[in-house]
Order: sequence, then structure tokens, then C-alpha cells
Amino acid sequence: MGDVTVIVEASHPDNLMGIYDPVGGIERIVIFRDANPTEAEVRKTVLHEVGHFFGMDEGALERAGYG
Repeated sequence: MGDVTVIVEASHPDNLMGIYDPVGGIERIVIFRDANPTEAEVRKTVLHEVGHFFGMDEGALERAGYG
């Protein structure tokens, strides 16, 4: 991976599990702890957001099992 920051925050007001945010010159992935109570959900969310980092859209992520 290139330069991407991974951040863990407590929660998101819209109950998102994670978000890839390439805006502002600093690419970052934010994982929201309260929305991911199990290790399996954390793994799937991280892989989903990393997929966005590599340019995958929601359809491609769904086909890969990370939708």
C-alpha cells in the first residue's frame, strides 16, 4: 500500500462501519469501533475500505465478498 493512514474511532453519527476518505491530500481509512463488535466484522470492514483505496467500487467489493 502507498501512503494511507488508518484510524480507529469510537463511532460515527450515521452508524457507518468504516470510511475511505481521500479528500484533503491525506488518504485515510477510518474504522468505527462501535459498529464492528466482532473480529470478523472488523476484518471485512478493513478489507472493504482498502478495496476503495485501490479503486474498487461497491459492485466489485460485493463480488469479492466485502460488500
